[in-house]
Amino acid sequence: GDSSFPQPPAPKNNLIPIPFDECYAAIQSNVRQLGWSMERLKGFLSEKFDGRSRMAELFDEELFVLLYWLRLERVDAQG
Repeated sequence: GDSSFPQPPAPKNNLIPIPFDECYAAIQSNVRQLGWSMERLKGFLSEKFDGRSRMAELFDEELFVLLYWLRLERVDAQG
């Protein structure tokens, strides 16, 4: 990175490095690959996010964290 070029301002309150729709689609894909039911996903969400069990209850940056955790679950599942 050549720092002599003007850098675009960092977006405020947007900590997700990929677009929201891509993040959401990747979450759905990971859940499918894990073979989880909706109940299993709700239990996982509730455990990780202080009782909130629906994706709609999560902040955008929390969805990215959820995607990260689901990927870790897949790695664990693969042994």
